Amino acid sequence: MRQPLPAVPRLPLLPAPWRRRLAALALATQATFPLAALGAGEPPAPPLVLSAAQVQALGVRSTPATPAGAGGASLSRLPATVNVPLGQLRMVAAPAAGLVESVKVVPGQQVRKGEVLATFASPELLALQRDASIARSQAELAASARRRDEALYNEGIIPASRLEATRASAAQAAAQAEEKRLSLGVAGLSAATKSGPGAAALTAPLSGYVLEQMATPGQRVDAAAPLFSLAETSALGLEIQVAASLAALLPDGAPVTATLADGRSVRGKVVSVGRQVGAAQTVAVRASLERPAAGTAALPLRPGQAVEAEIGLAGLPALAGAVRIPGAALTYRSGAASPGKQATTAYVFVAVQEDARESRFMPQPVTVLGPVPGGWLVKSAGGAPLSDKSRVATAGVAALKAAWLGQNAE
Repeated sequence: MRQPLPAVPRLPLLPAPWRRRLAALALATQATFPLAALGAGEPPAPPLVLSAAQVQALGVRSTPATPAGAGGASLSRLPATVNVPLGQLRMVAAPAAGLVESVKVVPGQQVRKGEVLATFASPELLALQRDASIARSQAELAASARRRDEALYNEGIIPASRLEATRASAAQAAAQAEEKRLSLGVAGLSAATKSGPGAAALTAPLSGYVLEQMATPGQRVDAAAPLFSLAETSALGLEIQVAASLAALLPDGAPVTATLADGRSVRGKVVSVGRQVGAAQTVAVRASLERPAAGTAALPLRPGQAVEAEIGLAGLPALAGAVRIPGAALTYRSGAASPGKQATTAYVFVAVQEDARESRFMPQPVTVLGPVPGGWLVKSAGGAPLSDKSRVATAGVAALKAAWLGQNAE
């Protein structure tokens, strides 16, 4: 006797909204125009045609693209750090191996050029003073001999050759004395500082502020050891972290605005764009800030202070043809770039027709330049250029991509 077949359990039906979406998707994949894959060197594919019912069921909506420089567009809320331009930094170092006797300033203190920062003692300075004294005496003796021989030559007692030799010796002695005098100045020893034997007064090479104090009283240091770092802070700069893809587009002179915590701002301009990409895939963009106008209070900016920066994009030649789109408009597709290699291409679905009867969307490859507030900057990588008249799908993009890939698989 034949045994009855076991009952097959019935699967639960999907909810009605999901059934309607799947039905619309099936209809979309049966569009009148077959959609070919977009690739390098291939002609543009025909648009994907959707009826009004399909557009509503899939939830497809489009948004106009915005030109990159329209409406004062900018890269805003960029992390930045206040710094001092390298040309305004000075380092005061130990002139010789010796002892720091006293320190006259503290970090943050304002100093004038020539003001004493510290006193320093070293046996090596005694040798410099001795050599300078000997050279000065020899120069005076040679000058006296030159004057004497000039008088004898005028009386016809000595020949011209002897006078020329005496003058040459006097010039050489004077040059050696000047060299020793300058050596004393480099070491901080000069008549103006009234230093004692073997002692030097280290003075400020510029008017500004003491950034760092590495010396302490009683400390023994080696020759050329850094003791003070000074900065002339009448003009400051910024180091701004910008995404590497966008930094390559920024030219020197692009406008910059730094915003403080209290809402005040100061303007500047880009002076250089770094070439090295950091661990966060950002590039250091350096900018100079404008000096405060005469009679106005200086902004409370200090080296090392964190601020937010904004870089204007309007009018940049490198952004010609670029548009700003919402991030939801972007989709990606992987394909074979060459034998054994895969490449991922970014796409947007551009609306070429939208009316009450049907809508047509063209998948268009784009080059992603980088993120900006409210979206991404992109350029067309094939097909018609994108402009402010272009509308891109920002909702239902996943369904459009599924329909597109479904047709390509047929």
